[in-house]
Amino acid sequence: MSALELIDRLAQQQLISDKMAASLRKQVKAATKPVSAENLAKLLVKKGQLTAAQAKLLLAAPKPPPVVEVDDELGLADDMDKLVEPIDDEIVEPVEPLDVAPPPVKPKARRPEPEFAAFDEGIGHDDSQLDESELDAHDFGEVSSDAGGRAIPRRRGGLGGLLGMLRPGGPKKFRANRWDSPLMLVGGGSLIVLSLVGFALYLYLSRGTGDDAFNQANENYRQQAYGQATAQFQQFLSDYPDHPKVSLARVRIGMAEIWSQVERKDWPAALNSVRSNLPAIETQDAFSDARPELASLLPEIMDGFAEAALNSKEVPEAEANLQLANEAFDEVNNSSYLPTSTRQGQQPRIEEILGKLETVKFRINQDRELASTVVKIGEAAAQGDIAAAYDHRKKLLSAYAKLESDPRLDEAVLKVTEIERAAVRPWTDLPTPTTTDLPVASQYRVVLSQQRGKALESLNGTIAVVQTQGAVYGLDAASGKVLWRRYVGFNSLHTPVVLASGGGDPIVVDARNNELLRLDAATGNLKWRLPCPAPLTQPGEVSGRILVGCKLEDHGIAFAVDPQDGHVTGGVELPVPITVSPTYDADRQRYVQPASHSTVYLFSANDWSCQGVSYLGHGPGTIAVSAAVVGDILLIAENPGVDFARLHVLGDHPEKPGVLQRRVDAARLDGQVVVPMQVAGKRVLVATNHGKVMAMELDVNQTDSPLRNVADAIVSVAPGTISYPLLDEGRIVVGDNQLTGYELQTSRGQMVRKWIAAKGDRFVGPVRSLRDAVVSVRRRQNKAGVTVMATATGNNSLGIREGEAIWEVDL
Repeated sequence: MSALELIDRLAQQQLISDKMAASLRKQVKAATKPVSAENLAKLLVKKGQLTAAQAKLLLAAPKPPPVVEVDDELGLADDMDKLVEPIDDEIVEPVEPLDVAPPPVKPKARRPEPEFAAFDEGIGHDDSQLDESELDAHDFGEVSSDAGGRAIPRRRGGLGGLLGMLRPGGPKKFRANRWDSPLMLVGGGSLIVLSLVGFALYLYLSRGTGDDAFNQANENYRQQAYGQATAQFQQFLSDYPDHPKVSLARVRIGMAEIWSQVERKDWPAALNSVRSNLPAIETQDAFSDARPELASLLPEIMDGFAEAALNSKEVPEAEANLQLANEAFDEVNNSSYLPTSTRQGQQPRIEEILGKLETVKFRINQDRELASTVVKIGEAAAQGDIAAAYDHRKKLLSAYAKLESDPRLDEAVLKVTEIERAAVRPWTDLPTPTTTDLPVASQYRVVLSQQRGKALESLNGTIAVVQTQGAVYGLDAASGKVLWRRYVGFNSLHTPVVLASGGGDPIVVDARNNELLRLDAATGNLKWRLPCPAPLTQPGEVSGRILVGCKLEDHGIAFAVDPQDGHVTGGVELPVPITVSPTYDADRQRYVQPASHSTVYLFSANDWSCQGVSYLGHGPGTIAVSAAVVGDILLIAENPGVDFARLHVLGDHPEKPGVLQRRVDAARLDGQVVVPMQVAGKRVLVATNHGKVMAMELDVNQTDSPLRNVADAIVSVAPGTISYPLLDEGRIVVGDNQLTGYELQTSRGQMVRKWIAAKGDRFVGPVRSLRDAVVSVRRRQNKAGVTVMATATGNNSLGIREGEAIWEVDL
């Protein structure tokens, strides 16, 4: 075998490229010495292009059959049977059928095969002319032989071998059979690749379709279409059971069921849904996505029960909702549902809901106490123990003040007041007045006094009556001269009532003997006296009658006295004590009598029949002055504390005759009301012992607030200092730690101070008006005794200015 034949065989079996084959041919032909096939093979082995085994097989192989040339141009073949094998896209090689054995070949005589050790010697100078870069660029692989003894390159395994065959310019390796053609290999590899790509595409498309289905269901969930979202999530789970969002879909289904109940405000169903769904989805990987929703959802359910409990009309219903709210709170406290980090943002709302539950508990306890108290009141009333019945009510209101106007409590109290009303009896054991005075130890009386100032002739014939230090004094109003004195007892806190139609005679209370006296204003002599069975209240004169009461321990007596002769014109015995005298309501022809505690009585002015009893709720001894009537408004001042008072504004109930009702809430005043309220027309003046004076006026057009505050004044006084007000049309004079004259300007809502007198002294009695002057009683600083002073309040013949003293008398 020649070197050129070896090159042809190498090219035919695709062990070298055509380019390398051409280069080798050129070099062999150009060699100065003949190049044998053995030397060429040895060189190729040395260069790594062949293995020793391949070289041996090639040198020993018979001559190959001729190669059929193939035209590169496409067209119809002349004779398909002449083709040895099908045309490949890249090369055409003769291929023998795999199932036909090659014909026997008679071996030729050949030279002895050189030893492989000789391959190590090379081919002399010719190897340097070979294109080694071309040789190095090709990988020939290992060589094996087929049944015919041909050298067959082994294919690389895997995709690397396939790509190596497809590499442009790569070696065209020998095919053992038709299935080893590059086309078959490429086609098979392509099929595998396409299968993988198709499978990946299937996964991608199927996942994309699953994402769309999930997103559509999730959008309906976010739009609060929970029913539709639930159906879509369930279909998603059926169609795509292996989708990554299956866990979230299951969570969404459970949450949608809960939300649907919450949207319908079906709180019991919502709580049941929480109990059934959350444990089922709690184990899902996507449950953490539900916690932000649970942060608002669980408190919402709890709040729903709280609101239902607040709005419950009956106690059992409120208790049931309270229990469910507490159960919902247990779900809120479940750290698996609401971890601390999630709950913190909702804590203010949770605290607010807990506040509602506390209110519900308070109301439930309140209702229970109310029911119990109503029973106790009824039992006490049935036993005739009116005080105990009212005490039960008072204890209830001390804990639950808002029950004061509760209809059930009012109904129970109304039954008690009916019992009170039925217990009222006419006063039949009437005392008899007498004109004979009680004997005294001595007929001689010495009055020590010191008089100063001037005489005001316009007051000639007028008597000023004052009471101080246990005695009543009569003074000449023009000059201040003391005319007479009568001792009535140091424990007497009453003030004389000067009769408007009786020549100025005073009605006096003798506290030593519990007698009501009428004295002659000019001389102080007794005109009549009326013995009474108990200490008397502060009397008052209205419409030609004296109204007064007796303060017994277990009951009270209210009666009227004729000022002319002192006989009792009528009266009643009340089943409860009294502390103040009745007030005459001229418009309704009735007397108003507050009891010492709890109730207010209404009596007919004609026959003293009881028209009704109304519950006010004041405590024992808290009313110090009689009621005041201004139009259709009744004012009662209560002193429930040592430093404040409540002014009750009452009126007739429109549907219940004889029953009083509140027109407005009681007003709180700074200080106690301990002096009678002054009424002039539609105006009323109220003063406290903290230096506060209020002027109010009735406004019939304001039904909601008929009594409006016109003006007020506050004077800084020592605690316990009593203010004695005087209301005389548009003029107000107040004596407390000074004597102050005010002008009432209702249009401006002000009490304008006009003058001040006797600043720093302490006034101890009411201020009385005497035309152009006012008379007052005070204790001077650092002086013993008291001083009676007449102060100018208008023009006078002496030219004394307003606010200046006309005369003073020290007693």
